[in-house]
Amino acid sequence: MPEVVKREEPISAFSPSALWRTAVVQMEVYRDRPAPACALLLFLAALSSSVYRLCKPETMDPQVAGVCLPWDALFVPNPSKWQRYLFHALWPLEPGYIRAFLTNMVLIVEGYALEYEVGTAHFTGLLLGLHLASAAVLLHFRFTACHMSLEPMLVAMAAVVHRVNPKLHSDGCDKSIRVPFPVEPRWHLWIVLGLLLLIAANFPQALAAHGVGLTVGAVLALR
Repeated sequence: MPEVVKREEPISAFSPSALWRTAVVQMEVYRDRPAPACALLLFLAALSSSVYRLCKPETMDPQVAGVCLPWDALFVPNPSKWQRYLFHALWPLEPGYIRAFLTNMVLIVEGYALEYEVGTAHFTGLLLGLHLASAAVLLHFRFTACHMSLEPMLVAMAAVVHRVNPKLHSDGCDKSIRVPFPVEPRWHLWIVLGLLLLIAANFPQALAAHGVGLTVGAVLALR
């Protein structure tokens, strides 16, 4: 009898199976890469601030903690407000374990994908520039009265990652997770950022933060 050869069905890049495989491929590839210094330090700082808020529940409110950045502190710098300059980015847009987990996931993926490509110095410059630009737009146009969180900057950085489009290849991975196309982390970033937007308790605030971040990042990416 003739031998029957079974052919694997082609995998669609946006099928659940492909999304799962490409996520695992990223973890496998990133495990062999050097840790992204800037992204990792920022992640540890955010984690430390989370532990601090758990130990002191009254600091959950950034206004009470005195860490959010008001309009005058950004546009009329004052050394006496050093605490706000130093810590405002480490307080989350909204409280919650799921939001913190997803935000940190975006930060780590951007670090491994983009910082690895452009270098730590360039990545740090991008991070600071995008954060300041996002804060300036949000405060100048009164989208927020007191700025905090890394989220607008992370959305802006995602636009830069989308433009640079670093790719990974699954050739060296286990056969069970290989995919017949390059892995593009940018799509996973947009999925996680979309989830962050959808689970927001204050949707207008989150939409403004993400919208400004996307605009700032797009301007930089398309310049």
